Amino acid sequence: MTYEEIRAARLQKPFRPFRLRMRTGQEYVIRAEETLLITPRNLVFFSSASGPVVMSSPEEVESISFVDETNKVGA
Repeated sequence: MTYEEIRAARLQKPFRPFRLRMRTGQEYVIRAEETLLITPRNLVFFSSASGPVVMSSPEEVESISFVDETNKVGA
């Protein structure tokens, strides 16, 4: 994926949670825009599931899909 595609997902108004699927098969759900820092060369995730910080690059993202948070278990 490109920097611009990921940035566009992050900047949607209103914000919509989305999943980044990495080329390694790992997935990260971005539930708030402030949990993802993006530059043309770097991605930094703040994730409690995978540790406090995961660093990568936009080129390592295979796909983006939006998450439907209305069907959460226990909600």
